[in-house]
Amino acid sequence: MISKVCVVVVFLAQVVHPLDYYTFAQQWPKGACMGAKKQCIPGVPTIFTVHGLWPSNNVKPHPTPCPAQSFNIGLINSLVGQLSTMWPNIEIGRSNVGFWAYEWNKHGSCSPFSQYDYFNHAISLYNQNNLKSMLAAQNITPGTSHSIQVIFNAIQLHVGVQPLLVCFNRNYLAEIHICFDVTATSHTNCPVPSSQTCATSVIF
Repeated sequence: MISKVCVVVVFLAQVVHPLDYYTFAQQWPKGACMGAKKQCIPGVPTIFTVHGLWPSNNVKPHPTPCPAQSFNIGLINSLVGQLSTMWPNIEIGRSNVGFWAYEWNKHGSCSPFSQYDYFNHAISLYNQNNLKSMLAAQNITPGTSHSIQVIFNAIQLHVGVQPLLVCFNRNYLAEIHICFDVTATSHTNCPVPSSQTCATSVIF
């Protein structure tokens, strides 16, 4: 008598959290430090720096936080040099590593990227989207007031889609967001916010 053995194979797939697009947020440190709740370190950078790469939805809530491997600095040791320049912490009481851990645990964990790929891809997006150069090409330089529409147009001219501008106290340019499709590779329009945070003229 021949017995039959049934073998059941179970495939464990990585959990994929629904998202509509990615927000790549870069902050202008001087403006970002004007936030009421933000106390910044002395001598903040004079370049745009990364705030985060965020899985986002057209309709809230955005995916965050998500079950995933907790942040492990050992997984991105080879990226620390680059991250320290383009993704530094600017707030008192928190280290660079603490900032990266926060962003991974809150946002990166909701992406299909591994921890290494998440930060490495952010580096790539940063190098491809140099905001200060985009603005300088249109004679928009730090230290003076500029029309918010002129800043918006300068970014849109370069990337071909509409960005999202964020201001603190309405008068200080704090962040510029550029949005990407669900693969985080192709530019897409950022959603139009329900309310504007910027005045018609802002300090950059």
